Amino acid sequence: MKIAHTTSTSNDITLVDIVKKRIELKHKITLQKEKIANTSTELFAPLSSFSSGKPYLNYFKNSINILNGAILGYKLMKKFRHFFHKKG
Repeated sequence: MKIAHTTSTSNDITLVDIVKKRIELKHKITLQKEKIANTSTELFAPLSSFSSGKPYLNYFKNSINILNGAILGYKLMKKFRHFFHKKG
């Protein structure tokens, strides 16, 4: 049996049309997968511009974060002491 590869002039769908549509859809799906992968890496990857700085800037940034944490802890301790302090 021989399959004729002719283009359809009416609303008939041939096997060739199905194969072409399948190839197009696979191509669209791969493009969408690439876009999703690129977007997710941009969203969840750490910022390379901040981490690739000079070492002393990273030390400074870490020390500032530690200082901010200590100040926040001190303020929280004061508030909790005031809240739990027994009133005479």
